[in-house]
Amino acid sequence: MNNDILDKINEVLDLFFKENAEVNCIALKNIMPQMVEKGVFSKDIRKGLPLRKILRALDKEEKLAQVPLAFAHKTEQDIYWYFRRPDTDCDLFQEKTEPTKKELAQQKHEASDEYYILGLCDDVLKVKSSRQHRFRFLVGDLHKDGQTRTMLPLDAFYEKHSLVIEFDPKRFEEGEDEKLDRKTNSGVSRRKQREVYDARKKDVLSDRGIEMLRIPYSAFNIDEDGKIIRDEESNLKIIKDFISQTKRLG
Repeated sequence: MNNDILDKINEVLDLFFKENAEVNCIALKNIMPQMVEKGVFSKDIRKGLPLRKILRALDKEEKLAQVPLAFAHKTEQDIYWYFRRPDTDCDLFQEKTEPTKKELAQQKHEASDEYYILGLCDDVLKVKSSRQHRFRFLVGDLHKDGQTRTMLPLDAFYEKHSLVIEFDPKRFEEGEDEKLDRKTNSGVSRRKQREVYDARKKDVLSDRGIEMLRIPYSAFNIDEDGKIIRDEESNLKIIKDFISQTKRLG
């Protein structure tokens, strides 16, 4: 390994941390502009590839100590390179990226009243439910093709107790009225279809020996934003009262 280039790399790193006292750690790709500016490399390629190659070679030869501020965070799939100020810790263990649409949707779901209440139901029953459970024998109306149907989702199914719990949210979210009045393939409004499907779930499940319990949003204390107040003690008591009304657990 060319000692001259290693000396230049170390000089740039020392200067960076001297001039940026508030920074304790920096990702390799973010130091590359300084490396190019100081002439260590003629240009950047693929967000730090020239520097990564040098560090990989040193690491393979067990000579990484020649760039004392460098360290690698290794995962099963990748190696992330960082530089840190001497005698400090670095918590930038992975590249920070914007969450995907799927991740944002999951975060929103986990912050919902439904997710919270069903989680408390799991705690009361001491078993994790199957969320959005579907049975082949419980289906909606025919699709436009006149042949296929969708299996209806159930909020939480507790096989051990032959119990389904459905959480009834606020009936009308902002802007939902218009959607509920739209016609479905069955020729009825979405509002009416919800009522039909709710009744169908109860009847079909009952025929199969599965009890269905509905826990309404209105049973809980609500904050000024319309969200259920996260008062665990109070909410657990409410849920226990509902569950005590079931045939098997009452």
